[in-house]
Amino acid sequence: MLEVFFKMFTDRNLIEFNDRITITYYATCILLGVIAAVILAVIEMKKIGLPKSPIIDGTIVCVILCIIGARLYYVICDPGQFKEDTAWDTFLNIIGVKNGLSGLSITGGVIVAVVFIIVYALVRKLDVWKIFDVAAPGLLIGQIFGRWGNFFNQEAHGGPISDGAYKVLSKIIPPFIMNRMYFTDFDVVSNTNITTYWHPTFLYEGLWNTLGLILILVGRRKFKKVRSGDMIGFYLFWYGIGRALLIEPFRTDPLYFGPIKANILMPAIFAVCGLVFLIIRHTVWKGKYYHEVVEETLSNKPEALLFRLEDVCVNSKAVVRNAYYHALYKNNEFVSDSELNDLIEKGYKNVFLDNPQGYQQFKSYLIDHISEMRTAHGDIRDLVKLFFKQDKAIACITDFDKDIALELISALKLEKWVTLIISADLDDNSIEYAKKVLNRDRILFICAKEEDCLISYNNGIKTCLVTGTKHYEAATDCNPTNIITNFNEVFDIIYE
Repeated sequence: MLEVFFKMFTDRNLIEFNDRITITYYATCILLGVIAAVILAVIEMKKIGLPKSPIIDGTIVCVILCIIGARLYYVICDPGQFKEDTAWDTFLNIIGVKNGLSGLSITGGVIVAVVFIIVYALVRKLDVWKIFDVAAPGLLIGQIFGRWGNFFNQEAHGGPISDGAYKVLSKIIPPFIMNRMYFTDFDVVSNTNITTYWHPTFLYEGLWNTLGLILILVGRRKFKKVRSGDMIGFYLFWYGIGRALLIEPFRTDPLYFGPIKANILMPAIFAVCGLVFLIIRHTVWKGKYYHEVVEETLSNKPEALLFRLEDVCVNSKAVVRNAYYHALYKNNEFVSDSELNDLIEKGYKNVFLDNPQGYQQFKSYLIDHISEMRTAHGDIRDLVKLFFKQDKAIACITDFDKDIALELISALKLEKWVTLIISADLDDNSIEYAKKVLNRDRILFICAKEEDCLISYNNGIKTCLVTGTKHYEAATDCNPTNIITNFNEVFDIIYE
């Protein structure tokens, strides 16, 4: 067992399949870093009011772009390393087909991440400061894990350890690390390959980043003067100072912009930008304090759930069309789709105003064919049960009469929890009336119609507009509080 444990510190590959496919420790460390960063971000997003789905979607794209950015930055700084006999071979080498992706610079990844977050937040109409607040700890976590990948690869190390330094370091650094740092590599001072112990700069940077991560996690909870957005400024300053002043002086593999060491220049620029940003954020461009964002999110938790029965829970349009045809036309009579759509648009109250017999036929048909109404956006039961367990008011609003609504609710198996039905046979079944009856300050209304969103917006009701992903951008025009594609996303909004 111990042999297996210590073997992992002598190999670069975690798993090998027939000498063709290998899973390296380096790739595993990066993957674990991404997973850990996402888990931490998801936990914090609930506290500051960020919807999970668009952030997760953005994270996937961001990680891919950051790897590309890290690679391009490295290539720009050291283009000669990738030059081959032909332009095509050079290109294959750059993208990692020939010799793998050995050669990534976190600096390029950070630049891409910052730019992407700003653009993505603007496009998706998200709070960029909140995204930075959850991204900054994630960047540190990614770097902490990534540096252990350098450990397994025996790269990104410092110069040779002197005898005096070895006596000190061997007492405080675990043997498995010191032993891994004993190998043959090129020494820039003696200009030759030597076999010796090398400074584990991956460990120095990892410890520095771990301290920075602790300061962020503790600071945003304990210090009331921390503002939303400060985390990215602190990250840039902390990472830049650590890299430029504490880590790079030990490194022996610098990248260059011409005669200038890029490994020191860019982190120094990060540190200056981070410090300037923090000064501006606390003097000129003041934002909300972080604890205010958390408290505001907590105070915005809904006290009641209101949902539109049709279009949200069930897709009733096809059955309603058939019900109109059954009640108003003979079975062999041709009716165009536009005529049936006009009837639906007019509403059955107006259509059957002077035709009670036709209305009874219409209603009977609907009740008999309720099972044919398709579920619109998934099962809403878990969401309703959550509100019920939290002793919150639950109501549905519908353009059907109460008896039809009751049949629908029974078919959806919601009768245990939904006790208030605002139906069409009431004198008033408007959203305004629903707000009055519920008598709650914070109502979460789940709807699928843009007009419902606009009315709710004008009445100060928080809305979740359920829509297909292809209509996502257009849906923002009706001022919904949130846009979702399935009910599971509502859990992120109400912070279970």
